[in-house]
Amino acid sequence: MDEFYEIGSREAVLGGVIFKSGNTDQGLVYKSERAFKEKKGVCYIPECAFENEELLITVDNFPDLLLDVDIETYDSIREKVRFSIIDAHVFKDEPVEMCIAFLDYLTQCVFDIVDWQCVSSYINADLDIKEAFEHFKEQYQTNHDCAGV
Repeated sequence: MDEFYEIGSREAVLGGVIFKSGNTDQGLVYKSERAFKEKKGVCYIPECAFENEELLITVDNFPDLLLDVDIETYDSIREKVRFSIIDAHVFKDEPVEMCIAFLDYLTQCVFDIVDWQCVSSYINADLDIKEAFEHFKEQYQTNHDCAGV
């Protein structure tokens, strides 16, 4: 039994990979928890990238698609989250370990939440970084209170 979920499907073809969209409550996407968790390959394709519910990705068109339609890998999602955290100026004197843990936590949250929209659109329109950090910081400090005992 596969422990990871996948919405949509992918099929290797000569010269590339065909990604087929699947349904969520909000729209059509390709989403692979395995690719996200293993940090290998495409893990998310938003609805706007699909024509006729399929998308062919080749070595030639991948760089353009990555920029134009927010085809996402673990690293691309993490980088977008990192920049949004920097722009929000949430870190003051927090320990580096907490900052990295928050980046990892928020990256996972963003992947879990997106279900039709582009990652960038979700981060810019719907994600409150400061509120998320305050909630995370409280939980982090509660879980790490006994660290020096």
